[in-house]
Amino acid sequence: MIGGPIRDFAYIAEGWATAASIAQATGKPVVFALNAGNIHKVVAGLKEAKPNATLVVAGDNDEAGIKAAEQAFAEHGVEYILPPSEGTDFNDLWVAQGPEATRKALTVHNLLDEVFFPEDAQAQLSRNYLVKKWLGEGQMSVLYGPSNTGKSFFALDMSWHVAASKPWNGCKVQGGSVLYLATEGGNAFHNRIVALRQKYPEHKDVKLAVRPSPVNLLDPNADLEKLAKLVREVSRKHGPVRMIVVDTLSRSMAGGNENAPDDMTRFIGNVDALRQVTLAHIMIVHHSGKDKAAGARGHSSLRSATDAEIELDHDAETGIRYAIATKQRDMETGARFDFVLDVVELGQDEDGDAVTTCTISEASAEQIEEASKPKISGKNQLLLKRCFTQLRGERVGQPNPAGAGFPEASAYWTIDEEVLRDHFKGKITGASNPWQSYTRALDALIAGGHAVQNEGLVWFTAKDGRVKD
Repeated sequence: MIGGPIRDFAYIAEGWATAASIAQATGKPVVFALNAGNIHKVVAGLKEAKPNATLVVAGDNDEAGIKAAEQAFAEHGVEYILPPSEGTDFNDLWVAQGPEATRKALTVHNLLDEVFFPEDAQAQLSRNYLVKKWLGEGQMSVLYGPSNTGKSFFALDMSWHVAASKPWNGCKVQGGSVLYLATEGGNAFHNRIVALRQKYPEHKDVKLAVRPSPVNLLDPNADLEKLAKLVREVSRKHGPVRMIVVDTLSRSMAGGNENAPDDMTRFIGNVDALRQVTLAHIMIVHHSGKDKAAGARGHSSLRSATDAEIELDHDAETGIRYAIATKQRDMETGARFDFVLDVVELGQDEDGDAVTTCTISEASAEQIEEASKPKISGKNQLLLKRCFTQLRGERVGQPNPAGAGFPEASAYWTIDEEVLRDHFKGKITGASNPWQSYTRALDALIAGGHAVQNEGLVWFTAKDGRVKD
């Protein structure tokens, strides 16, 4: 006996460590039956000694444990409960997720407990988020966007804050351990973590575990049990894993077809199985399709199964990136975060070349305003901008001088208007009056706030027109 004596209720478990974990988690008495083959005998003896007590077999989720639990039910009508993950016992659940998760898993349910009536309804006010406005606790989310939008940097920054138990860009966080499955990028994630460590020196004891290697979530017999074991090991050392990131979906499908309903359904089923056994939020990093308006790439069953969806995109002209919560099952949609990638130099390689990576930071009001300006349009306006860019690339021109009508000295790259006009006239084709085409294009660029002309010099006001950029 552990936690006895038995009055009106007791669990029966086959292992001593399992019995001890159950007793500590529930506060109920537990009988240690020694092994699976002895359970039905122990149940028979307890039924005789305590005929009015409710008995529940807390079996191991393996062949012997299930057989013993079913025998006890068949012979004595005793209910049984199994841990959610195949091949585990309730001590494993305790180690992986702690006493509260173990207690919940051991709760005995009546079928009527699965429904409620109007007079029983109560407002649910407890916190149910992992990152408020963005990620729900224990859910599945998809973070997607085109290539080179900063998806991994975004996901890693969010993971870092969950692992550090720190608010993420003003949003409250329910912190805890995080497992980041970096299936592509390999050892580059070492550099990314070093950059984050430098960016957030005040964050101590960041419980972020990064696994830089491929993973197969298409075949349930491949890596699922290994990942569940890894989660248990991380949880044992650093506390319950609250978030798992799979970066990316394509590299975790082991050659499966994203567009095939069977393959996508199998992938989702395995993600759900991992989520069920770990109770962690699982974020899938994914790519957009060719038609960005159609959302994430692949079969539609992915979006149907997703609890939260975050779309990333970027403005190539200004470098501004943005994330928008386009789907939320339990929260409002529409949360938005505008950010930029900051290049971080970590040192030099053997050739003396700089080794760099990136972190993210919130875009400034000035950057956001610049990104919101109407984009350059019109064939001749675009041609004029290309002419300016080409000349600048050839180091034609100079930083702007100081004085009336100019910005702060050396802030923008300027080119003599006559040089720019002559270059434009040499590039334009099919125009009966190149001079007029140039003038109209420049006037339109100035009117749209894209360019400025002063004392015979022209410069562009966007980020790529600055000297330092």
